[in-house]
Amino acid sequence: EEAGAAYDRALELNPDDAETRRNRAMWLLLHGRFAEGWAEYEWRWRARALARWRRDFDQPSWDGSDLAGRTILVHAEQGLGDTLQFVRYLPQVAARGGRVVFECQPPLRRLLDAVAGADAVVAKGETLPAFDVHVPLLSLPGMLETTAETVPAAVPYLRAHPTAADRWRRRLAVAPGLAVGLCWQGNPAHVFDHARSLALDHLSPLWSVPGVRVYGLQMGAAGDQARHLPPSAPFEDLTAEFADGADLFSEDAAVMEALDLVVTVDTAVAHLAGALGRSVWILLPAVPDWRWLLDRDDSPWYPTARLFRQDRYGHWEGAVDRLAAALAARAQSE
Repeated sequence: EEAGAAYDRALELNPDDAETRRNRAMWLLLHGRFAEGWAEYEWRWRARALARWRRDFDQPSWDGSDLAGRTILVHAEQGLGDTLQFVRYLPQVAARGGRVVFECQPPLRRLLDAVAGADAVVAKGETLPAFDVHVPLLSLPGMLETTAETVPAAVPYLRAHPTAADRWRRRLAVAPGLAVGLCWQGNPAHVFDHARSLALDHLSPLWSVPGVRVYGLQMGAAGDQARHLPPSAPFEDLTAEFADGADLFSEDAAVMEALDLVVTVDTAVAHLAGALGRSVWILLPAVPDWRWLLDRDDSPWYPTARLFRQDRYGHWEGAVDRLAAALAARAQSE
């Protein structure tokens, strides 16, 4: 609350400070004040932190008007999780009557190849087809007047390739118990990663939950932490079997279709599981990213998500203990 007052005072002194306005936008969105927050969030393009994401085209920005007879380029921005969360808006854009071209990050190209609402999908860096107007992906919630009550939350809005999903179902069906996928760290280059990620050691209460099989989904150097688990831990790393490069997120999606539950920190894995309509439990810091709001254990963005928040900033014990207890209850019920 003090931060909100500080932003208001700062803007009284300098109403055109883009960094303050961007931060105030995230404060408003965190508190569920979407109408104000989306409008303020448009200041992000003037802020130094996001300048590298700005795209300048000769074609004009879309003003939300009817698109009949026109082609619109919707271009992804910021992180992979942002794209997975907000690609749900493409059908609403398509409903305005035009042809929709969606440009995404290369690692998501194959996963999103047949995403609903897009007539064509290209990866950033590829030659763009002709288009008449353009819009950044994260401007769509504001343009389409999204509130916490009107979030387009029908899931799944992404799907795994059925052949790959069937292959993983056969692969994981050989062992009994609740099949749980686990991811404990996001991109270490993210400015907020020190708060949102945790070491695998913090999740040790999960190893003693009966009737549970834990499968590692953790990519990158953090995955090496699994080598130090006790031999008795019901843990198996799956990442060595994942396809690499452009197929990685498609493979992730197929694995999730074969799992009973995904447990993850706030990273792209959480958004992928939610977009697939899979059961996903998300560990969050006491002050989370704006999209998870405050003081609730569910999400308007993902109806299959359950949130486990820190009791105190930087302390994961309480959240992990609650998650382990919930996991034990679910394993027993199934």
